[in-house]
Amino acid sequence: MANLKKWSIDIDGKNYAVSLNLNQWSGNHVLTINGAHVKLRRAIFQAFVGTDQEIMIGDTACRLMILGNKADIAVHERYINSGKPYFPLKGIPAWTWLFIAANVAIPILFQGGIIPVLIGMLGSVYCMRTAVSPGMKIPTKLISCISITGIAWSSVYLLYMLVQYINILNS
Repeated sequence: MANLKKWSIDIDGKNYAVSLNLNQWSGNHVLTINGAHVKLRRAIFQAFVGTDQEIMIGDTACRLMILGNKADIAVHERYINSGKPYFPLKGIPAWTWLFIAANVAIPILFQGGIIPVLIGMLGSVYCMRTAVSPGMKIPTKLISCISITGIAWSSVYLLYMLVQYINILNS
């Protein structure tokens, strides 16, 4: 499923037509500047945490930020779509792996099943995205990851208890 983003960027009096074709399934994104294809590098966990890379538009170094199905270009330290200042996308902080492990443990402790696996995966992905979110302070990120993990565990536990209750009623 492709998602096309287009920008008309004016840099030093010259207009550039920039388009980005996002393909979330394959991770192969296609960037064109004035019809010329620009090679983009693939990052580890790109689909989960996004990518932030330098691109050249004319003689100006710009930043292409892709988070999920959202994309923006920063020119002169300002994003074009939002107008907000550019914040670099950093790697996954070490503390995030604790929350990822806690979410991955869900299907293990609840002995598998598609629903615990999906909830554990979603919890892990949202913790990763929260942890690398630019412009968010670390205490807010920690509280968000604690909440995400707590909601994931609570959801699976409630489903487990519901199944146990239904089993008791049927016996």
